[in-house]
Amino acid sequence: MKRTNETSSSCLRDTIFRKWTLSIVQTLGGDTRRYSELHRSLPDITQKVLTEHLRALERAGIVRRFFYPTIPPRVEYQLTDMGLDLLELAKHISVWCDSHYSEVRKHQKEYDRKDRHVEFSS
Repeated sequence: MKRTNETSSSCLRDTIFRKWTLSIVQTLGGDTRRYSELHRSLPDITQKVLTEHLRALERAGIVRRFFYPTIPPRVEYQLTDMGLDLLELAKHISVWCDSHYSEVRKHQKEYDRKDRHVEFSS
């Protein structure tokens, strides 16, 4: 058996904090949505990246996928109970971001204005 140094928190962190994960979870919300509807709601994500993220979320048990063998085929996604818990966390993160956005931007501008050259003496 191959051993890794992966911890439970790093494993989950790698899934949860990928670039699009929280946006996908928030877009799904408590609803069941078709793939095409999700893609339209997230116009900056490519189909390939959306598919990769949805597969990773399904694999982690955060999203449930429903496939209907109709013509054309229909695929829908829904958050699981664990996904709904993550949705609550995502809402808190959004509130924090909204509350601190101006302050963070202020600090970023101050940082960017500073001279970052470091002189070394021999």
